[in-house]
Amino acid sequence: MTVPVPDTVLIDVDVFVAYAMEEDELHPNAERLMGEIERKNSKAPLYVSDAAPYEAEALFLSGKVRVASGSWQAVVSRLWHDPLFPRLPATPRVFDEHLRYYKGAGGRLTYFDSFHAATSKVTGIPLVTSDHDLLSEPSISTIDLRSF
Repeated sequence: MTVPVPDTVLIDVDVFVAYAMEEDELHPNAERLMGEIERKNSKAPLYVSDAAPYEAEALFLSGKVRVASGSWQAVVSRLWHDPLFPRLPATPRVFDEHLRYYKGAGGRLTYFDSFHAATSKVTGIPLVTSDHDLLSEPSISTIDLRSF
C-alpha cells in the first residue's frame, strides 16, 4: 500500500541510504517517496534535521553505507544544499530534547536518531523513517518508509 506524502515531513537519513543503495530492500519505497518529493518541486516543506548531513558522513566513514564515494557525496551535498530539503536548526530547545532522548532511551536511540526525534517533537513534524526504534517512540509522530 502506498500512502501519499504528507504536506510537511521530516526525512530521516535512512531514507537517503535506501534511496542511494539499489540493493537495499526499501530502495523501491525510497524511490517512490523521493519521486513524489521531486514532483511536488518545493511546493511543500520536506525537511531534514540539522544533524542529517553529519550522520550521513558518519555512516559513510564507518563503512555502514556501501556505495561509491561520489554517489554518496552527491547525497550528502543534497542534505547540505538542496532547497527541496531545508534543514531544521538544532535550537537550544531541540538540543535539550535531544539530550533527554539520548540519555533517557538507555541506548535505544543513537546520538543522531535522538536529534531526529527531538527535531520532530519540538516542531511537531512527522518523521519518515524505517528505523524500528524511532517508529516505536510514542512521543513523536512517525511514518514508516515501508508505507510508500
